[in-house]
Amino acid sequence: MDRLGKILEWCKSDRVRPPAYSEKTRASLKRCNKRHALKHPDRFEARKARFKIPVQPCEVCGSEDNIHRHHHNYSKPDDVIFLCKAHHAEMHKWDSN
Repeated sequence: MDRLGKILEWCKSDRVRPPAYSEKTRASLKRCNKRHALKHPDRFEARKARFKIPVQPCEVCGSEDNIHRHHHNYSKPDDVIFLCKAHHAEMHKWDSN
């Protein structure tokens, strides 16, 4: 059994959470997120704005499970459509063509 398998077995047996990221990893992730926010300020603002708009059902099928927000244009953070996971994946396939 590999190391990850042993950790997962330990977590299951003792009903504890998996070990958290180390300080070094957390610091690295924080730097990476900061660089991404500086490189893509429009996306960062759109992600912050998502809390202003209440979640709605999928606009294609009406499902209320596993809803994703989709922006056609990140410079318009309030212009968002709500899609279930399956239709969001289809939308990205359609957008890339």
